Amino acid sequence: MPVNTRCWAEEIDTAGAAKAVVDHGTADDPVTVTAGDPTGATITVTNTYPAGKLTVTKHVVNGGPGPYSFALACTTASGPVPLAAADSAFALKDGESREVTVPDGAECTVTERDTPAGDAVGYSVADGRTTVHGSAAVEVTNTFEPPAPSPSPTPSTPADNGGGTLPPPAPAGPCGPPPPPCSPSSPAPPCA
Repeated sequence: MPVNTRCWAEEIDTAGAAKAVVDHGTADDPVTVTAGDPTGATITVTNTYPAGKLTVTKHVVNGGPGPYSFALACTTASGPVPLAAADSAFALKDGESREVTVPDGAECTVTERDTPAGDAVGYSVADGRTTVHGSAAVEVTNTFEPPAPSPSPTPSTPADNGGGTLPPPAPAGPCGPPPPPCSPSSPAPPCA
């Protein structure tokens, strides 16, 4: 551009941004091209999107508490949402949750990675995908096969006095049933 050219800009499609600010947005506030400026004339446009909250929660049934690894990806009409490394990949234990701030209206997909063998993974929303309107939640449940029951103990048999058979009960005498056993030195009780 020729030296001393005055420039300004206007953003006409904010792609859902709640606010768009142009630092040289009118003819009354232009940027001027100057000779010898190595950076050139620059116009900066800043878009601010309303924020939403996505909460990911982990549950485990019949398995270890974890941690379990997750990946998160979100998109808007403008394309992929750049997430912090700690939000795009994280780990949760049973009962833990992670809240991630994303642009309101973003479509987000939660994926569990490195699923353990013998584990069925279920999502509270289809394929772990949800659209964040203010707030949204994805619950991920790992269900393992329950452990096999312990075998029942073998019932024991009563003692048999050293390996022999128990004697049959004594027959009733003329005075009725026999008295309880007594010591060899005790005389038998008389009949009534």
